[in-house]
Amino acid sequence: VVIVNDRAAFSRCWTMRRTYDLYLGGSSGAVLEAIQQKAHHIKLHDIVIVLCPDAGEIYADTLYLPIWLRNRGLTEVII
Repeated sequence: VVIVNDRAAFSRCWTMRRTYDLYLGGSSGAVLEAIQQKAHHIKLHDIVIVLCPDAGEIYADTLYLPIWLRNRGLTEVII
């Protein structure tokens, strides 16, 4: 089990958006952040399957809105 807080999950969403133009929701960001945290355990020929359960469109007014993040003390997520 990997515990991922909102700050890390949302930051991963913004990183994926900027880097790969993927528009993911918070749950997907949490999944990808958890995988990143465990990456050192993954061996060269291991197969990793990741399910991203939500898309970012429904979060346009929250997770992807800088003022929403700022109001919650999460401004560094978008840096």
